[in-house]
Amino acid sequence: MNSNSGRKQSKVIVADDHPLYLKALTETIKKSEFVSQVEQAKNGVEVLNLLKQSKYDLVFLDVSMPEMDGEEAAYQISLNYPDVKIIAVSMHETSATIKQMHMAGCKSYILKAADEKEILFAIKNVIAGKNYFNQLVTEKLLLSNEEETSVQFHLNFRLMPKEIKITKLVCQGKTSKEIAAEINLSIRTIEKYLEFIYHKTGTSNRIELYNFALKHQIINI
Repeated sequence: MNSNSGRKQSKVIVADDHPLYLKALTETIKKSEFVSQVEQAKNGVEVLNLLKQSKYDLVFLDVSMPEMDGEEAAYQISLNYPDVKIIAVSMHETSATIKQMHMAGCKSYILKAADEKEILFAIKNVIAGKNYFNQLVTEKLLLSNEEETSVQFHLNFRLMPKEIKITKLVCQGKTSKEIAAEINLSIRTIEKYLEFIYHKTGTSNRIELYNFALKHQIINI
């Protein structure tokens, strides 16, 4: 039996709202010896619908998409499908965007200018459970000591941008219903976020979370 015959086992979703790039990226992903199936989506909503219908191993997410962008989609995937690995794809190389996607759970960040070799290398590493960030992206993640400290805090507690926003709203005394209305999510989703926030911060209620937020300067009196 061919030694590579058992490798093509991973099911992949690729999401991008630009048809030409979506087609090109899909064709490249299909060349991976580790990928057995590729489904396409135009935004984060379609990605989540696909994940509800079947099991997938890897998702490529364009950062900028209508209806639900890559950051929110990555966050929802990390929250509800923790075994699914995520690779961010973008034409943007700003440190803020890269960090946001990293903190949202992406294992790799690929620029749209990346060649076929780099894309296939990223797939190989991420499917193997590793992170892949090229030199440029790594440098963007480590721009200054101040930014390194900020990133390390978020990585230590694994608090993502949406969780930090919800934490701040909780500390303002807002109810789950009020928070849901303000950030356009369902009450059930907010409650799910809170479960994860409590777990990550080692707190069990809003008072403890308020004290945690004060201690770690998420909020100020």
